[in-house]
Amino acid sequence: MSQHNQHLTPDEARQLIDRYFMGETTEQEEARLRTFLCSTDGRAYDDVSATMSFLAVGHRLHRRQPHRVIRSQSRLLRPLAAAATLAAVLVLGVAGWFYHRHHDLCLATVAGHELSREQATELMLTQMHDMFNPANESMP
Repeated sequence: MSQHNQHLTPDEARQLIDRYFMGETTEQEEARLRTFLCSTDGRAYDDVSATMSFLAVGHRLHRRQPHRVIRSQSRLLRPLAAAATLAAVLVLGVAGWFYHRHHDLCLATVAGHELSREQATELMLTQMHDMFNPANESMP
């Protein structure tokens, strides 16, 4: 490969880019690659330059935040998230039970009387039985 002060060829740039994304470059090689990408010859690799910039910002942000604080915050939030989930399930379950329990009280109104599902089913079965039962038919 060329020396640090020499210009990168397209083949050397592609090899260095591949090695960068494999995590195999040194800091000096990464600096050399950044210099190349900022040059006029590196304009063909704008996507690589954008990705490297994004990763650099991520690394800087990651170094700024202490891991201990993030972990302790997540330890505090986990029980709260679990409690909130449990409360939501309970509220929705009770609301669903209440809705179905009280919503289905009156299935039909027959002759001015409100019938529940069980009463309506029993009335229908009785009427069907009477309709098809030969014992109830009048004899001539």
